[in-house]
Amino acid sequence: MLSESAIERKRIYEICEQSGEIEPGDTFCGLVTAQDISIMMTPMPREKLICCGKISDDELLFRTDDGRWYFSLCGGWGSSDGMLYGLYVGIRYNFKHSTTPGTVIEECEAARGTYNSWAGAMAWQARQQTLDKIISVMKRQPETSPTS
Repeated sequence: MLSESAIERKRIYEICEQSGEIEPGDTFCGLVTAQDISIMMTPMPREKLICCGKISDDELLFRTDDGRWYFSLCGGWGSSDGMLYGLYVGIRYNFKHSTTPGTVIEECEAARGTYNSWAGAMAWQARQQTLDKIISVMKRQPETSPTS
C-alpha cells in the first residue's frame, strides 16, 4: 500500500505528464510540487502566479502577480483546475517589494557587489546566478505592469 504522500506525488507526475505547454502570461492560483507536496506560496496565499517564460528546456520561470517573488520549476510542470503543479522548485528569489520586468532588469544589473570572505563570495555567486537566470527571461519579455 502506498502512503498518501506517495499517492499525491504520483498524481502530480501524472498531471505534469498530461498537461499541455504553459505559455508566458498564463496565470495560476497556487503551486504544488512533488518535491515537498505542499503549497509553496506562503506568506502570500492570495497572490496569483504568472508564467514569465523558459529559462531552459527543463526550467520555467514564474512570478507572483505583484512581481515580488520569482521562482522556477524544473524537470516538469503542468496545470489542473487553475493550480500549477511542478516536479521541483529550482530558484527562489524575493525582491522584497513589487517589481515590473523593467525594474527587475535594473535591479539585477545594479546588484553587482563586493565581498569580504570566501562565504560572502559563494553567497554573492549564487545570488548572481539566480539573478542572471531571471534577467535572461525578463529581457525577452515586453514591459508590462506587474498585474498583467
